[in-house]
Amino acid sequence: PDVERELATPYRVDLRAVLAPFERGRRDPAQLALGDGTLWRTMRSPEGPATLRLRMVSPDVVACAAWGAGADWAVSSVPGLLGFGDDPAGFPHELLPDRLKPVWRRHGGRLRTLRSELVVEALVAAILEQKVTGVQSRRAWAALLAEAGDAAPGPTPREMRVFPTLSALRAIPSWTWHRWGVEPPQSATIMRVGRVAWRLEECAVLPGAEARRRLAAVPGI
Repeated sequence: PDVERELATPYRVDLRAVLAPFERGRRDPAQLALGDGTLWRTMRSPEGPATLRLRMVSPDVVACAAWGAGADWAVSSVPGLLGFGDDPAGFPHELLPDRLKPVWRRHGGRLRTLRSELVVEALVAAILEQKVTGVQSRRAWAALLAEAGDAAPGPTPREMRVFPTLSALRAIPSWTWHRWGVEPPQSATIMRVGRVAWRLEECAVLPGAEARRRLAAVPGI
């Protein structure tokens, strides 16, 4: 690996459970959870493409390894990815429906809100998931990465892909989106996102209300 580091965790981490919101189907080219507990994830970091491998070496220590130009950034992002900054003590669990309170008692200490700091990547994935079936959105996500993205750096356990560059995203023609099963409203919104991507990426460090206003200024969001 280009970068390796071990991090102490503030809670007992189940990598697959915590990072499940980022996984888009079993054939997701950007994230893969293996049966041995190892989790692989690709990303287009501000410093370049990266592949990140996470593995629990003890109940409270995670081993991080990364490859690619963005390897150092990827490893530095792990605390946010695993929700270290989220304090479940502030979650209003008393407002949960009765049927969910036993779930909170069993798992509440291990549930965390994640943070990738990659606004456009997360936003494009969310747009693809609007008003379509899960199967359709996952196919579109896989096609986007396969045809417009790049091969993941490092020795990945299967072929994995990195989210496209902004120039590649902006260059996708309407008929290609159609071939991928993406409806015109979604593809048009993604194109608008691509034109103001640098402004949207700044939302990762803005106060919540201001970030929300900036995102909502893009028609379709």
